[in-house]
Amino acid sequence: MGGMNLIKEIVNMKNIEESNLFLRKLWSEFDKIESNGWVYQPDREKGSNAIFIGFSGLGKVMFTYQKKGCIYEILVDADNKKDEIKAAINRAKSINVSNKYMVEMKFDNEDGNISPVNKISSKLVKISEDKSINTISYICKAYSEKDLRYLIHKKRQLIQACMTLFTGELYSNAQIEYNENYQEFMDDCSFEDTYNWEWIDNYDVPQDNEKVIIPRKCIELLEKIVKKNFYTQEIELILNACMQFYSVNRIVKDNFYNPAYYNYGISDVINAITVSCLEPLVALENKKSANKLSIIKRMRKLVLKYTDPYIANYITKEVYTKRSNIFHEGKMSTTERYCGYCWPQIDPYLKNKILNQLPVFNLFLFDLVGFIIRNYIHDNFV
Repeated sequence: MGGMNLIKEIVNMKNIEESNLFLRKLWSEFDKIESNGWVYQPDREKGSNAIFIGFSGLGKVMFTYQKKGCIYEILVDADNKKDEIKAAINRAKSINVSNKYMVEMKFDNEDGNISPVNKISSKLVKISEDKSINTISYICKAYSEKDLRYLIHKKRQLIQACMTLFTGELYSNAQIEYNENYQEFMDDCSFEDTYNWEWIDNYDVPQDNEKVIIPRKCIELLEKIVKKNFYTQEIELILNACMQFYSVNRIVKDNFYNPAYYNYGISDVINAITVSCLEPLVALENKKSANKLSIIKRMRKLVLKYTDPYIANYITKEVYTKRSNIFHEGKMSTTERYCGYCWPQIDPYLKNKILNQLPVFNLFLFDLVGFIIRNYIHDNFV
């Protein structure tokens, strides 16, 4: 980039969080000049301290840095509207000036897919139920309506994943509403003491007067989600575990009665993904520990915290081994298919066991993994 059309402005952001906030605000300010699309084409030449972002609606955009993650200078190669672009860049430097919105995610519980919930709130997040609608409301800072929609899109699945983990019910297809008129929420977590963290099976989800109880820890995790666009590595790994478990939840609950999913290979992969939901927590534990153990030993150590030696051995020696077999060798638990009746066959490779007649979702494992993630959050999330 260069020539007479090049606009250069020093912005001097101090850290990566400031830099990302600046980019969000810059794009919001550019959008006020004209609808600001973006040809996504990020690039950095090897050894260069300049990053080419791509083509915005106003021209080519890039920035330079003196320290990684800290934008020092913004450069725009524009044919026109130069004064407006310069003004937009200067306004974007004020990253602390933003708008507050109230966002509402509404879930219809009338069809029985999800249960009514007890009311609980903090200063940033409120969960309530009225007229067969479960509503998650939260306060969100954004630089423009378009910036708000970007944030809502990112946070929607994380919020749905957390609600699914703590209620045992699949939260999806939220109806979204937002506005700038809102009242501050009251910090009311009166149901915390009655949440039973020992539940495993969905039939034992904690309830009060036929309404699902939401624990304080869930609200605190939701607060982290809505407050920031990026998170510490600890929070990121916990959220990764929640999202992976949510993905398995969707597959299992959407397809549990679908015959196409009861073929060898498919169920093996789903079971492997299920146990892999614990890997972000294993990685987090490993970062805390001075003793670096093998992945199997780290997995056993984690599972043993929340279960007994029998289950720890079952998950590590049987389930996790099968995970490695399917992902690294393509080896499946059985090659038999159910054809309306069972026909016993000896495993031709092991030679000392009968093949399973039907590959199935491991619902016992699914419940255990959800239990471990919830209780890990209870013990470790501050």
